[in-house]
Amino acid sequence: MSLQYVAEKASMGKNSIYKWKTQTPQTDKLISVAKVLNVSVDELLGNSVSTDATIHRIDIPMEKSIQNLVNTFSKLDEEHQNRVSNYAKFQLLDQQSQQPDTLAAHQADPSHIINDDEANEITKFLDDIIDRHEKK
Repeated sequence: MSLQYVAEKASMGKNSIYKWKTQTPQTDKLISVAKVLNVSVDELLGNSVSTDATIHRIDIPMEKSIQNLVNTFSKLDEEHQNRVSNYAKFQLLDQQSQQPDTLAAHQADPSHIINDDEANEITKFLDDIIDRHEKK
């Protein structure tokens, strides 16, 4: 998905978004592009709208990376697209949550050494919890 494609889907001139590098976009244009991309205007602006209403411009050099990502994504079937989308949303939430990446626990009996079977059982239990959480 190129910027030109997004602009056309948003009923804008094919090079309109490119102009955002040097010109502040109009609010209605931002709303149209956000709808095409299925994101909020706040997300489109990188979750940071300044108090002086200065619009943060899209980094055009990133277009190639984004286009490569979209090209790969478009080759996936619907099930895999949903997985990628859910994973990306989860990663964003994880990034925003500032939660620790590691879950640690202490066992009641400090003299007990966990064997491989017990470690595997604990891992499976945690994986099942993660899987149930990701399905929500």
